[in-house]
Amino acid sequence: MATLTRALALLVTFGVCAGLLVGPVRLVDNKRYISYGLGPSPNNSLLECPYVLDLTKNEVLQKISWNFFHEKNGNKVNGSYEWTPSGGGIATGALEGVVNLNAHNGSLELTELRYDLGGYYECSATLTNGQTQKAEKWEALIIDTTSSSTSTKSEIREGGCVTVSSVQLNTIYPEPTVHSGMYSPSLQGYYDQVTAQEWFKVVYGNKSVGYSYSNKEFRVDENTPYDAYFLLTVGVTKSDGNYISLYVTQGNLHQERGCPGLKNKANQVETYREGKKTCRNEYIKLFDDPKVVVTCQKGFHSDGDLSSLELTCDLQTFQWRSEDEGVSRDDLRCVMGDSHHSDEDDNDDNDGDSARVTTAAGLLVMATTLLLRLF
Repeated sequence: MATLTRALALLVTFGVCAGLLVGPVRLVDNKRYISYGLGPSPNNSLLECPYVLDLTKNEVLQKISWNFFHEKNGNKVNGSYEWTPSGGGIATGALEGVVNLNAHNGSLELTELRYDLGGYYECSATLTNGQTQKAEKWEALIIDTTSSSTSTKSEIREGGCVTVSSVQLNTIYPEPTVHSGMYSPSLQGYYDQVTAQEWFKVVYGNKSVGYSYSNKEFRVDENTPYDAYFLLTVGVTKSDGNYISLYVTQGNLHQERGCPGLKNKANQVETYREGKKTCRNEYIKLFDDPKVVVTCQKGFHSDGDLSSLELTCDLQTFQWRSEDEGVSRDDLRCVMGDSHHSDEDDNDDNDGDSARVTTAAGLLVMATTLLLRLF
């Protein structure tokens, strides 16, 4: 009624002569679906056909007509309901005996809830001058979760790095849309979830559906987003793609953070001390803050005063920092060669020269001795 009043006020205020306006079809209080468990009532199973008359043309409503279809694109009318301001309503077909014939303003109130009454409803308004305006078909879902029970079980393994999940979802009508897995808001979706092949689906005789899966492993590693968490969603998707949420549960992951290992840099080698690793291969405190010593790899030496660099993990910022302010890893420049090689080479060269002199002198003595013996 509030919407109708506002629309009438706009027509009068702005002098709009748009003629008869009808629809769209909607559930009372703009509900998204009819709950089978709540049973039929004006607060649960009432479909409205809003209409606005052009007061400047003295339009008078003659009747409101409803058609019900099992299929969205079906041309066959499975049930109908017609209401007039003076005579009340008449229902036929699938709607006969299940509609409140005294509902006001041409609304269609279901007085009985059955699975086969869920479908597509359209309405039209006709004026006394014969003008008719129709609203498009709208899908009214009757959702039954009265026999449904959802159980979730999780087990933590490998120090919290692996979560083993099992879910049992029983009997929902109509067939639900289910998703379960690791969800990341920053990625705007699931990055690891139970596949269609991993869900076990059971269709019962009344066309309600159950879903389950067992012992699905989800692992936390260096590729796991920091905002990730386990998420199970159960709902129903309408034919137009609109999703109606029925059940949501979530669980946190093992989120302990530390400093990630340093990326390898040319000609350098990293040696880690203290600390332990998380599921994401990050270093955290064990007995002391994690440390890493960076030196030149074998066959290279420092081209400068800095021969090595010790970095400590800052567990507030999760960054490696040097105790010496202003000193960074870039200050350690490693070039090919050994910084102590030249002195040793000089010693080796001197030793070689001495050896060569000694050898030559020895040969000369031997030659002289041999000559003396000959003479």
